[in-house]
Amino acid sequence: MEKFWQDINVFTKNALPQSALPFPRNLQTEKENIISLNGEWDFIYFSSTKDLPENFFEVDFSSNFDKIQVPSNWQIKGYGIPQYTNLTYPKAIKTMGKIPYIHDEINPCGVYRKCFTIDNLDQEIRIRFGGINSCGYVYVNGNFVGYREDTFDYVEYDISDYCKIGENVLTVLVIQFSTGSYLEDQDMWRLSGIFRDVDLVFLNKKHFVDAFIQSVFDVNYTAVGLNATIKTNFMGCTVKLSLFDGEDLIAEKLVNSNRTADFFLGDLENIKLWSHEVPYLYTIRLELFDGDTLVDLRILKFGFRKVEIIREKEKQPYVALNGKKIKICGVNRHDFHPDYGHAVPREIIDSDLKLLKSNNITSVRTCHYPNSEYFYSKCDELGILVMCENNLETHGLAKRIPRNNKKWILHTNFRMANMVNAFKNHPSIIFWSLGNESGIGKAFEEMRKVAEEIDATRLIHYEPMHQVSDLVSEMYTVQTKMQKIADNKTIVHSRALWNNGVGYLLTSKAYKDKPFILCEYSHCMGNSLGNFADYWKDFEKNDRLVGGYIWDFADQSIKRVIDGKTQWTYGGDWGDTPNDGVFAFNGIVRADRSPNPALFEVKKLHERIKTTLDKKTFTVTNLRSFTDLSDVNLIVEKYVDGDFETSITKDLPTILAGESHTFTLPDEFFKGEGEIAITLHYCLNKETSYAGFGHEVANAQFVFGKWKKTRDKQNGEISVDNKNDLIVVNTIKGSYTFDKKSGGVSILDNNGKAITKSPIMPQFWRAMTNNDKYPPNNIADLCKLLNLDAYRKAMKRLKAVSVKGEFDDDCYEVEVKWSMPLITSLKTKYVVSKDGSLKAKMSLLPWRNLVRFGFEFATESNIKNIEFYGNGPHENYCDRKTSALLSKYKGEAEDFNHEYLYPQANGNHTNTRFLKLGEENGIEISMIKKPFEFSVSPYTTEMLDKSLHLHELEKSGYYTINVDGAQRGVGGDVPAMAMLKKPYKLPALKKYSFKVEINPFNKQ
Repeated sequence: MEKFWQDINVFTKNALPQSALPFPRNLQTEKENIISLNGEWDFIYFSSTKDLPENFFEVDFSSNFDKIQVPSNWQIKGYGIPQYTNLTYPKAIKTMGKIPYIHDEINPCGVYRKCFTIDNLDQEIRIRFGGINSCGYVYVNGNFVGYREDTFDYVEYDISDYCKIGENVLTVLVIQFSTGSYLEDQDMWRLSGIFRDVDLVFLNKKHFVDAFIQSVFDVNYTAVGLNATIKTNFMGCTVKLSLFDGEDLIAEKLVNSNRTADFFLGDLENIKLWSHEVPYLYTIRLELFDGDTLVDLRILKFGFRKVEIIREKEKQPYVALNGKKIKICGVNRHDFHPDYGHAVPREIIDSDLKLLKSNNITSVRTCHYPNSEYFYSKCDELGILVMCENNLETHGLAKRIPRNNKKWILHTNFRMANMVNAFKNHPSIIFWSLGNESGIGKAFEEMRKVAEEIDATRLIHYEPMHQVSDLVSEMYTVQTKMQKIADNKTIVHSRALWNNGVGYLLTSKAYKDKPFILCEYSHCMGNSLGNFADYWKDFEKNDRLVGGYIWDFADQSIKRVIDGKTQWTYGGDWGDTPNDGVFAFNGIVRADRSPNPALFEVKKLHERIKTTLDKKTFTVTNLRSFTDLSDVNLIVEKYVDGDFETSITKDLPTILAGESHTFTLPDEFFKGEGEIAITLHYCLNKETSYAGFGHEVANAQFVFGKWKKTRDKQNGEISVDNKNDLIVVNTIKGSYTFDKKSGGVSILDNNGKAITKSPIMPQFWRAMTNNDKYPPNNIADLCKLLNLDAYRKAMKRLKAVSVKGEFDDDCYEVEVKWSMPLITSLKTKYVVSKDGSLKAKMSLLPWRNLVRFGFEFATESNIKNIEFYGNGPHENYCDRKTSALLSKYKGEAEDFNHEYLYPQANGNHTNTRFLKLGEENGIEISMIKKPFEFSVSPYTTEMLDKSLHLHELEKSGYYTINVDGAQRGVGGDVPAMAMLKKPYKLPALKKYSFKVEINPFNKQ
């Protein structure tokens, strides 16, 4: 056996060219003429290619075979270990000195074996592998069939000459690392094996070879026809192309051809166009005749659509679909699942895409490799715009490969051609991407040529080289730079790790005719996605700013269950080195597809219905590109002080794409005392392919008036016991104990039952989010170097300098002065009134930017139910709260928290008027003048800070309450850095203060 995996000159042997044709059909039944080989295979794992027996491919080779499921990744099935790494290559891949070279002693491999039965040899027999990582040698009955690298593109071989009647033996040697692995340095779990479908494909000896079908539009963007180039494998054939709308034949044509048949079907009328809003698909039937005999039949779906960049004088350029400008409401999605690795079942692909679509995400970048053909077919069906990305990333070696190296260019051109040839008939694909984070050089000029020679109907994307890209693309451009780009100013472009963060100067002339897209932005690592609303303000007002792809869809975690306990693992948890730790967790959903709070923000900002209010006149604007709003009902609700009062269903006229409609509501919606919130819900009025009747696609809320706390007029006497180390103030509602040593305040209800488990104390620290850690790996060293946890350390030195109490008229006041590093003039003042309430005020002057300022205490475990009037129901922060509506919410405390797979601060709620803790006994905290922020957690701040995995957290048995005057934002413009904007910071050298009122209660 030749060591092709070590040879840069060999990346394919005997593999058939890629084709965009679907599987052939049985000419009698019209079912796909294939046999799936998915299922249980024999398998042997070797930790090194040096351990591989020489005769492994022979039919009589015998060994202690295990069993393994195909498709799967062998690491997921317990062989070897999974490795999560970003730009650093695995150790088996040499990166210093002369490359390429694979260290065979640490290069695992696996031998797969499967038997299949052939009844006759009258047809051509092929074997098709949807994906092999990283390379595969294929043998049939002991005969070498072929070899291929390029993990994420399918590979097909003709095995007719090697098959026999009866039982046949298929052997596949899969090697974990090859020269092709140099081009596959994607930020993901490195997994191996046969991970996509395996099929036997049966064709008549005379058959179709390929097909490329293109829409034809007139100047008015009306689809008037289609062009098709159909290739066959024999001379003197006849090709029939039929176009169907459902069961109705629209047009058909026969062409006599010598191998290639060129079609034009023109004068088509009333053709419905394909878009992400209306994914209308036609059926094309291709029939191949040898004389009068039908010898091949293919059936495929086709959508009429046109994508282009429109440039108008004195206006910003934009991306247009069917002549209409569009915004990319997108997300990057790895083809990955915690239970299956890269062997993602079809039902998961279905549910993933429906989840995206139902949350107003209408575009996917296939980071950073092609997906299975099924994925694109589903995007065609559901209406998902796709940036289809080449299987290319050389992040850790981007300064060296592929660059201008002719040998690497052969590899990259091969991969580009594979992708474009395989998927060129899918209407959902509007961008071809040359790859990701692979430097610059002639290779990318050549790849563009390859793509255009095959298909010139789509836009070409590549982030580091604007010269080869139809769009200017960038990743993690800070939001404050957006308007500068929209205005076509000279910018520094493509700062990245692979080029030492330097980038290059991009003049206004160089991109004046190009739209701008963020191929990665809003890095959603843990508690993140701050500033997202600010990005979308820029996108909506600037045509040049097309939108972008959030990084990323789902936390990349491999699920592990030990002793019945689920562990959500990340880099290093499997003993994998090198690794990039928790950088695997960047999802707007968790690994199991349950939502992270960021998902709600994404859905809100991506919505295509905008509502504004001027006095009492509402304006509804349809931001869609193609469809009216006849598919939605408008439900308008009125709330007073958070309580529902009334609602109506409002009939909307036909509001066409891009148009607006104004309406008013009855006067009673605006009348009433207290705080009025008018909330509008736009909900589907019929079931769709991705969501059911009543699913909300957009909302809006408008708030008037002021909330005022309802006063308890019952007054009583105040008694004070001020001696030794405690000041105890007794009231009609309970008692407050002030500790003169600690400065803390404890509360008992009027039955003497403790409400606080630990006293109310100042708090200026939150459990570090991923963005707070800057970046998360090697945190101890970085924290020490950058003093990132300065307030955590400062809190350990918080001391009460003086605690003094005295009567003031009918109230009793206690003032606590504090000493603490980083903060001066820190005081808390507590006023106990005759009605039993406690007014708590904090004032301070920080010398370093604050994380938060407020109070923290704990309540007993029986106080598990909460009610609040503020922004919710999901977690929200000052820079990520657009989606959180003002209302009253009620439930168990855990309902309003969020358990990130990597523990960190969570569960905050902004704009809160009151918070009620407990039902039978507890306390109610109310705003004074300004709303506050709060969280209620079954974990302490220290527990969240120390835990490295969700499964390590054990509930404390009580609840930690944080009540804040303010908390800084969570950020997320740049990976693992908060990059907070000024409005979301709590700057130093500024005086801060806030007040709340606390009322204990006990239901008799």
